[in-house]
Amino acid sequence: PPIPPDLFAQPGFQLLNNAYLKADQGANRLAAVHRSQQILLVLMMVTAAIVASLPALWPNLKMATATIELWLSLMALWVWSRAARARQNERWSEERHLAERLRLERAGWAVGVSLLGARARTDDRNDGKLARDVLRDAGLPNGKFDSARVTLWGAWAMSELVAGQAAYHRATSIRDGKINCYQVTLRIGFRLESGINRSGRRRRPARSLRSQRGNCRGCGRSRPPRQFG
Repeated sequence: PPIPPDLFAQPGFQLLNNAYLKADQGANRLAAVHRSQQILLVLMMVTAAIVASLPALWPNLKMATATIELWLSLMALWVWSRAARARQNERWSEERHLAERLRLERAGWAVGVSLLGARARTDDRNDGKLARDVLRDAGLPNGKFDSARVTLWGAWAMSELVAGQAAYHRATSIRDGKINCYQVTLRIGFRLESGINRSGRRRRPARSLRSQRGNCRGCGRSRPPRQFG
């Protein structure tokens, strides 16, 4: 449900909401970059496997395929090293953790409850301190908590907690579906590679047999040397 207008007008809530949206957008951006890098690595691996199988059908392409495989390996190494230096996965985990804490704290602030508690003090992450600093700057809600406010804001807070988790799991299921599509593509690529390899192994003995027959043509027709005397 939409945020109640009187709750959205609160300066403290706007501060918490802006901090949550900033952390959520940052986490989504880091996740997109990390997934794109993983997809690039998978595509390079599949492409290299297919290219490596081409000489089984066209032996004249060995030098070209070796060059392509070398460039693909260098590109994959560059993508991996860049991701490792940027710490994309660790940064995404930290940003997502902060966004979830701010989302919970935003819902708790509407009903006058802090959801951080002592857990943030004993957490080795820095996002607990950041969330607590934002909560301190937000202060307390202005105005009186009457029955109408408690009912309206409390209903929104409960729906935000439940709907937020449902939206997160829904997005996770959509992402898992896309990952399954990539896995299917990977399986198709490897099956194509194995098919090319099997086709090459089947055709090689026939070629070698024909070449041996061509080289030995006329061997059985040779005449013994004449003897003079």
